[in-house]
Amino acid sequence: MDEPKEEHLEERPSLIRKSTKRILMRALWRSLPILPGPDIYDLFVDLRRSRKSVDEKIQQALESLQDASRLVDELEDSLAERTRKLNTLRQEVDRYSKLAEIEEDKAKAIVQQLELSVNKGKNVERWVSVAINIIAGLLLFILGLVLSPMVKTWFGVGE
Repeated sequence: MDEPKEEHLEERPSLIRKSTKRILMRALWRSLPILPGPDIYDLFVDLRRSRKSVDEKIQQALESLQDASRLVDELEDSLAERTRKLNTLRQEVDRYSKLAEIEEDKAKAIVQQLELSVNKGKNVERWVSVAINIIAGLLLFILGLVLSPMVKTWFGVGE
């Protein structure tokens, strides 16, 4: 039960300022005739400050180490994730490269077949085109011979 009371007392603001307490303590120590009181008091205060300073530095160092450890863990996780992604991308590149090689061979075979088919069909296609053109020309010639008297009379030309 004593500890909570002490904590409660420490939390409460002091009625006397620190500088006033320091002056009173120095005066009290001066009143002792044999001992060099103010010097001992100053040494005591310096030792207390030094201990607090060392404790604070240790605490800061501990916090810094914890932060560094967290940062290293985060970097390690990030690096592992990037490594996994890189390996996945490498596998994809290898797969697509192999697929491209296979597809290239197939494409070459298809192009060769098409060229053969087109070349074979060229001669036949040419003869069919010649036949169509001759038939169309003969049909127009015959129509011109047959229909020319009718068109002359209709337009009234040559009567």
